[in-house]
Amino acid sequence: MANHYTNKVTCFACNYNCQLINGSAEPIYHCNLKKAISWPDNNIYFREGLHHLLFREETRIFCRGHIFLDFSLYNIRYFTNRDWIQLLKSLGLKVIIICDPIMAPLAAFWYLQESIIYTILFAKNVFNELGSISTYPASKYITKENTSIKALNNLEFKFISLILNGNSIKRISTILNVNLKKSYNIYQSICRKMGVDLKLLLRLHC
Repeated sequence: MANHYTNKVTCFACNYNCQLINGSAEPIYHCNLKKAISWPDNNIYFREGLHHLLFREETRIFCRGHIFLDFSLYNIRYFTNRDWIQLLKSLGLKVIIICDPIMAPLAAFWYLQESIIYTILFAKNVFNELGSISTYPASKYITKENTSIKALNNLEFKFISLILNGNSIKRISTILNVNLKKSYNIYQSICRKMGVDLKLLLRLHC
């Protein structure tokens, strides 16, 4: 299956919905408003839910100047390569990851790697509790030194990326230069951390 990666980054802070990165990956700075971005921008319900939460008059949140990542299982292909982080870094904005529980170990992997990621939130908290975005700092869930989420390590990240691209465990063993038993151990470790058999991911994405 082809990679679903896209470089479309659109702001929803006002009615103009400006695309912030054009074909040459140049950010647009002419707007005086602080940006509010949902990315990947392929889920209208995620985008509209954020808009409703962030911009309704009665809320005490007015959280602009952030990129809100739809870090759901259906977007896993975006986040198992390293291109997306370079794209979003060019905007100079902080990233808030909104994830489901299955994706939390992958979200934690990126949080530990990248300083632009401000916090990790669970979707059920963001969309059910008024004030979630401003009152759930990253340290509530995870810190650089000590995490309550079992983050994927570098080897597991490479493994899951390879398996989603159609490689067999035997082939992955060769690519990673580890023996077959080690590859199966990595597979099982990922399953334990994510709380799901990788066969489910393969059915959804391969």
